[in-house]
Amino acid sequence: MYLNDKRFLKLFKLLSNSRVPMKSEELCEHLEIAPRTLRNDLKNYKLTFLENGVKLISKPGVGYYFEIFDQDLYFKFIQDLIKKETQDQHLIPVYPEERINYLIKLLLSTDKYIKIEELEEKLFVSRSTLTNDLKEVRERLEYYHLDIENKPNYGMKIIGEEFNKRSCISKYYFHTDLYDSVVLNTEKNEHKEIIKKLLYDTITENNFTLTDIGFRNLVIHIMILLMRVDKLIENEIIDPIYKNLEDEKEFKIACMLIDKLENQFKVKLPKKEIYYITIHLLGKKSMQFSNDTLLISQETQDLLNYIFEHIKQNFKLDFSQNFELFTCLALHFQPMMNRLKYGLFIENPLIDKIKNENSLAFEISLYVGSIIKEIKKYDVNVNEIGYIALHFALALERLHEEIRSKNIIVVCASGAGSSQILLYKLKQKFKNYINDIRVAKLYELLDIDQSKYDYIISTVPIDFNTQIPVINVQYFLTEEDVDLVKNIFTETENDFSFINKYFKDELFFKDLKGSTKEKVLRNMCDGIKKVIDIPPDFYQLVMQREEMASTEFGNNIVLPHPIKPISDSTFVAIGMLEKVIKWDKQQVKFIFLISTQKDSTESLSLFNESITALVFNKKAMIELEKNPTLNTFKRIIKEMAIQEKENTIDSIFK
Repeated sequence: MYLNDKRFLKLFKLLSNSRVPMKSEELCEHLEIAPRTLRNDLKNYKLTFLENGVKLISKPGVGYYFEIFDQDLYFKFIQDLIKKETQDQHLIPVYPEERINYLIKLLLSTDKYIKIEELEEKLFVSRSTLTNDLKEVRERLEYYHLDIENKPNYGMKIIGEEFNKRSCISKYYFHTDLYDSVVLNTEKNEHKEIIKKLLYDTITENNFTLTDIGFRNLVIHIMILLMRVDKLIENEIIDPIYKNLEDEKEFKIACMLIDKLENQFKVKLPKKEIYYITIHLLGKKSMQFSNDTLLISQETQDLLNYIFEHIKQNFKLDFSQNFELFTCLALHFQPMMNRLKYGLFIENPLIDKIKNENSLAFEISLYVGSIIKEIKKYDVNVNEIGYIALHFALALERLHEEIRSKNIIVVCASGAGSSQILLYKLKQKFKNYINDIRVAKLYELLDIDQSKYDYIISTVPIDFNTQIPVINVQYFLTEEDVDLVKNIFTETENDFSFINKYFKDELFFKDLKGSTKEKVLRNMCDGIKKVIDIPPDFYQLVMQREEMASTEFGNNIVLPHPIKPISDSTFVAIGMLEKVIKWDKQQVKFIFLISTQKDSTESLSLFNESITALVFNKKAMIELEKNPTLNTFKRIIKEMAIQEKENTIDSIFK
């Protein structure tokens, strides 16, 4: 039986699937063998073909083909073949994402070179498909500071630090799907419970706490360490950055744990493993207290104060009095800084959801990442950015709910009784949103310091100029009046003026050209420059933001923008590509290049909410593609703005 003979199986498939005779040259090319080898193979396989219901026919000048003389035998052989392949290749992937994960795991499982021809045979894909897959594999390995080395006549293999390889193994073997037989075996999997007990005992003895995820990840790290113990090489040269760890409490705990592991599993581990475990402990520890007082280092406090000040300057959001946000970020930053310092990687399965549903929080967090890089010289990866964004998303949600209470002057000319009715109704409807309310007669308005108040609510027309806005209502407050007053507590923009203000005909680029995102953005920036006076480094700042994290949002849309507010006015340039292109990982047709005015104090909440709603509205984008004009866009964005404003009011006054 030749079910384990790969060349036999490939030959059988070729002849079975071919509707016309195949010449020997074709077969040799597919099988990558010499004509003599093919003749010998066919001679050897001839009897096996006959035993399974097919006769190999050879016609000079025509080629080779199968003649089936026993359908039952032939189909039984086909079934046996499929069953064997299913058993042998249940891990062989079909879809691109599965193939990429498989390739990474396969390359991680060996220190030997693998030829691309072997991969083609394993995966049953073309060279071009495999080349594209390997390009994505490289990009993902870069996150772990790993690379693929290609050596002529040998093949390819992963190169990089052992610590980084383990981090990658942790992700792709323990967090992607079930444990893989390529790297794990039953005996070593059983070590897990022993490791958990040793770790628990060690940290308990030292009054040290780990987060649940930190505990699990360290157990996985130790499992991988024991699996790869035969690949470890004792290196007496210790990087000076690791030497600094020896004064940490975590280093002493790591020494105790290594001793227990060596005694339990009868192995000798290199000294560098103590430093690796120390890094894990530093990067995953839970909050630490002293006499019930939360310990936040002065360095962390200073960094956060600096970050909050710069967020205030660039985003016009003041978090300086938000103690809860300060505390949560401080607790997150202390272990995060250790992870960044020592290259400990962290996964964030929610990253796409965070970026899409909390775009402002994500942008703030990217800016925070740039500050950390500037001050600490650490690159903050997108997974860490995502976790920071969760804290800012919660703070922004609370900020959104905290509507600033207003100071109101009530003017009513019908007498004391009617003014008291109006006063009572206002307090009844809006008591949580009124700070100070004063009843005045019309003629008294001129003597009142109106700068201390926000609005005048009047039942009579006021025929002279006032310092603050006037809202005219009836003294018994109709439903229309209530809706009118609601607006002053929900949105400083009482109309949709931003639509005409930010979206202009000269910034609407239809049939935009460009085969890459760099060319598209360059063309858009050049077009903007002809209309608006933008800084000379505008394009560079847009690309700097693109390098930090993708601005793709799905639905064929990207929202590129400079890394920080830089223009003299807020504007949105709209680009519709002549041909759809691949941006980073997704296909893109529409580009909304947003630039926010520097040092602006205007509210952009309705604008941001409307743009976000548009991004996820597939029907609206189809309509825009069918009728690609600025008027179509303005009508659609106004519909979004009206809906978002109604949603905001409903959520506040429900």
